[in-house]
Amino acid sequence: MLIPDKYTKYFKIVLLISIMSISLAIRLPGLTRISLTPDEVWEYDNCSAGMNTLLNEIDSDVHPTFRFIYHFWLLLDNTESHMRLFSVITGTLGVFFAYLIGRELYGFYFGCISALIFGLSPHLSKIGFQKNII
Repeated sequence: MLIPDKYTKYFKIVLLISIMSISLAIRLPGLTRISLTPDEVWEYDNCSAGMNTLLNEIDSDVHPTFRFIYHFWLLLDNTESHMRLFSVITGTLGVFFAYLIGRELYGFYFGCISALIFGLSPHLSKIGFQKNII
């Protein structure tokens, strides 16, 4: 290995944090670049209507956990950028999970490659702005 053994652990941590930071830096500038889509407005109305309405809608929903978490996320702030920040954070966490799966299956370097692909993918970054697609 090119890196001394005593620095290997730190190298791995720094490399993963760097990949996640780059992924976050790609996703953050687009938070307010596009106005809200009709789907996002509908999701906002649905999740911010109140707990009774939310519980009635969750019964027939395909992603009930997402709606429940998103309801409490909207209690913090209801600006357009804050609505989409949830998707940016979960998309960046997805990079970490892509690393974990790749590392578990084929080792550290494959985990880093899968995290890079997931983090730098233009399609996933673009979709990451639209919170209702997650």
